[in-house]
Amino acid sequence: MEIKNDGFTHILLIDDDEVDVMFVQRELKKLNIPVFIHVAKDGVEALHKLKGQENEMPLINPEIIILDLMMPKMNGIEFLEELREHSQFDKIKVLVLTTSNNERDKIATKKLNINGYFIKDRQFEDFIFRCKTLLQPQSSL
Repeated sequence: MEIKNDGFTHILLIDDDEVDVMFVQRELKKLNIPVFIHVAKDGVEALHKLKGQENEMPLINPEIIILDLMMPKMNGIEFLEELREHSQFDKIKVLVLTTSNNERDKIATKKLNINGYFIKDRQFEDFIFRCKTLLQPQSSL
């Protein structure tokens, strides 16, 4: 079933750690901004949700993707490379929220047009502030 315009900002949270998923969901709900959070456990599942593979109807394009890099099956960089090959996903904002402080990961993701890179344990407050900024209603430009 395709999700219609329902007044919510749709977010796709891609992370295989259930504790991290629950934490992000809880903190985003504290912002008191109407969001609907879809969850995928890896890049393969996320692409299926976006593209409607395996008998699934595609979700509406989320406005924001929150992406972990360290995942099974398809890691975050592989997911981003695949996502950026499809122009229908160009307007989706991507925030990387990961444990990786590896400079190569930072460079690789920035080349793939992300909107922020945050280390889970050290920059979570900055991440939430960036989410709040992206989620605030803005006039059309």
